[in-house]
Amino acid sequence: MKHKDVEVGQIEMRKIMVVDDNPHTLKSMELMLRKNYQLNLVESGEDCLAELDDFMPDFILLDIDLLGMSGFETCEQIKCNPKYKKIIVIHVSSSSDIKDRRQSLETGADDFILKPFNYPEICRTLDKFVRIKELEQKLSETNIIQMKSKDLQLETINGRFKYEMEQKAALEQKYFSLVTKYRNIVNNCRDGIVVAQNEKLLYANPRLMHITGFSHDELTSNKFSKFIHESDRKMVVERHRKRMRGGNEIRRYNFRIVTKDHKAKWVELREAKTINWGQNLATIAFITDLDKLEGKKKSSGELKIE
Repeated sequence: MKHKDVEVGQIEMRKIMVVDDNPHTLKSMELMLRKNYQLNLVESGEDCLAELDDFMPDFILLDIDLLGMSGFETCEQIKCNPKYKKIIVIHVSSSSDIKDRRQSLETGADDFILKPFNYPEICRTLDKFVRIKELEQKLSETNIIQMKSKDLQLETINGRFKYEMEQKAALEQKYFSLVTKYRNIVNNCRDGIVVAQNEKLLYANPRLMHITGFSHDELTSNKFSKFIHESDRKMVVERHRKRMRGGNEIRRYNFRIVTKDHKAKWVELREAKTINWGQNLATIAFITDLDKLEGKKKSSGELKIE
């Protein structure tokens, strides 16, 4: 085994292992290639395989007619090992028999050249594979850059998605807190609160259920006129309709309702406004139980209108 470290010439320095059992051939190859390549000269297929891991050549010039393990067997063992997949194996032979070329291809060799060696031909063959390797390297680097770019884009997208999800979670938490806050306000309000649309109750808070004695389902499954005393029903319905049409209706007045136990009860509509409910207009009204207000004068035969 002989290692030759040489200077870099016009062709980028690469490692070449020359495998030939003829000392004269090895010497000839050394003289031709030592200026541009780092060489490892071995005399058998067995030595070639033994030296691969330490030297790890870019190219192997492998004679097919070796004593012991042939060049075909040596090539086959190199090519079946994944860790040597980047090594270019070039068979060399003094025979131009087509059968040798076919067997060379079958064992995985990358090229085939004839003895006696023609230096320009060897240079062209090696240069061809050097260029292929350079293109593969550039392609690999380009792919790495593209993959890094994609990874960066993906990281940016993931970062943006994470930020948006955090913002969404914060908004949902804020919304939930506000909903909880206002639900508590509505549920604990001392006034009854109702939402009406198309003369039907859509919502009633717990206070209104307490005032009327009806459940939420009972209140929202009927037109609100059912719960108005018959003497006041026409007035309340007309004022509701006028408000829904955008009229400047009286926003505060007294009227009677009929409770679940069929009793008339005076209440005061303290405030009523139109709001958007779903995709349609509705009214929201605040109703006070006048029976609970001490000192309030009530008359079963007259309405108080302000």
